[in-house]
Amino acid sequence: MQVMNSPETMELMRSSEADLGLSLGNSFISPKVFSIPVHGMLNIHGEVLPEFQNAQSVIWQLHEGRNETGYTIHKVERKIDGGAIWKQEKFPILLKATLKDTVSATCAEILKRSAYGLADLLDHFEEYRKDARIQDKGNVYTTPSFRQYLKINRNFKALKK
Repeated sequence: MQVMNSPETMELMRSSEADLGLSLGNSFISPKVFSIPVHGMLNIHGEVLPEFQNAQSVIWQLHEGRNETGYTIHKVERKIDGGAIWKQEKFPILLKATLKDTVSATCAEILKRSAYGLADLLDHFEEYRKDARIQDKGNVYTTPSFRQYLKINRNFKALKK
């Protein structure tokens, strides 16, 4: 994203003397940007890391036949979705009548829970920073193929039963 990594963004962050940067739905963030704040940057990833790196919310859990999802707040590092985990919450996928409604409802729940999770992290910043854990090797996902979509839909129907 050009705006995120622009000289203007870097100047704004420097002039604000930011202690912490937050990434909320951004794509690649340059080290020139995420290294400016005193404590670096944290990203809210709408999936459980390291199992679902680069993943789009909910669909890959369904692809893998799982009924649980979650969010992860992690440190932004050079490796996308690879930084130390500061906070994580897992919870059941909200199975609805259709795949579309399931994804929509569960994504809304992820957004809500991650917002509360971020508030808790900021209230207890030093504890979370001290207890952050390095990630193990994870699984990297991207946009599903048509064949993968069919498997997602098939597993969704099986989980609903």
